[in-house]
Amino acid sequence: MDHCTIIDPLIASSVGLDVRPVQLDVTDASQRATVVADIVREHGRIDGLVNNAGVALGGFLEQVEEDEIRKVFEVNVFGLWALTREVLPHMRLAQSGTIVNISSASGFMAFPGLGVYSASKFALEGMTE
Repeated sequence: MDHCTIIDPLIASSVGLDVRPVQLDVTDASQRATVVADIVREHGRIDGLVNNAGVALGGFLEQVEEDEIRKVFEVNVFGLWALTREVLPHMRLAQSGTIVNISSASGFMAFPGLGVYSASKFALEGMTE
């Protein structure tokens, strides 16, 4: 499955966190809604969200196709925004919660041949700030 993040429960439990892995395509609205609803139904709240889904695309601008650029932004920007938007009402209701957005050095400085990826990470940095 593309565009998913699976949190390793063994690593999480080693630092005292009760984390259960969830496979999720952040570009799929129904999956986002179902996963969040299931978590809230089972646990009564959402304490944290780590937005780690991402795809990269190499190539100079004249070499990449529009659908490739759109895919990068769908995953790296719009998918993360949409999932954040899905959990925020629950965190606001609980008056607690933490959201961590995983970015990249490419969100601060563009590298040759990675303009599209950098643009998506610059956008993520701006949303996060």
